[in-house]
Amino acid sequence: MISSSLQRLCVCVMLGVFLSSSKTAVGKPVVVVPASSTTTVRAVAFSPDGKYLALGSLDNTTRLWDLQTGKQVRILKGHSSSVAGLSYRFDGRRLATAAWDDTAIIWDLETGKQIHTLRGHSDDATSIAFSPNGRYLATGAEDKTAIIWNAESGKRIHILKGHSDIVNTVAFSTDGKVLVTGSDDNKAMIWDVESGKQIDLLKSGASDINTVAFSPDGKYFATGSSGTVTIWQTGTRNRIRDLEGLSNFVTSLSFSPDSKRLSACSWNKKALIWDVATGKQLHMLEGHTDKIRT
Repeated sequence: MISSSLQRLCVCVMLGVFLSSSKTAVGKPVVVVPASSTTTVRAVAFSPDGKYLALGSLDNTTRLWDLQTGKQVRILKGHSSSVAGLSYRFDGRRLATAAWDDTAIIWDLETGKQIHTLRGHSDDATSIAFSPNGRYLATGAEDKTAIIWNAESGKRIHILKGHSDIVNTVAFSTDGKVLVTGSDDNKAMIWDVESGKQIDLLKSGASDINTVAFSPDGKYFATGSSGTVTIWQTGTRNRIRDLEGLSNFVTSLSFSPDSKRLSACSWNKKALIWDVATGKQLHMLEGHTDKIRT
């Protein structure tokens, strides 16, 4: 994940999180943030202003770190199982967490208190995303569905059914009108947010779709599967190119704020950064001794 300031790339692996400069060729870690002494980090998210980092862990907690001081500033406790997904609202005042207890929680970060606990899935919640305007929240789960929620009231708006396997990822388009879901059924489904209707279907071949990300300029979105990252045109949904360099399960994708670069993490212990326009690999970040989770 690339921060909004374009200065940091964040990858997490087992007991720690490594912050590297996204502009250096060698990509050496500049900050190492431990999740805790006993747990594995499962999800990470930068605050919109790039000053804070949220870590979701297998100990059921979410920990907030101040990146300027390097200190942990808050622990959010409320889930009864591992935290699998995180999403900040556009203003950084709220954080949404998805967990393997089948729920999602919306938190007030000024107080650390829960605003809403969202119940509607019948199996582990795997992913979560605020819409760009903060009006909606989407969750995906192992029950093969995604749900669109009203983020202010906490009420369920649409249940999205169509996948035949686990929904691994959810992502809103830059204008908030479209939601993309990726699944273990090797498909990405395109949904109209207002109506909840499916408007398109993309197939990745014989590989699960594990992660989806939209470029901030709205022109592209990318999908990650087992060893493959694909860039698609948002409007036409035409396949632009496949990016090379990863040979294992792609766990996360993130465009830079200027939409010129795309980063990906993988279980092959590497993070790569590509030039979006050319598909050229710019940097390879190595040094991890275990799978990179996000």
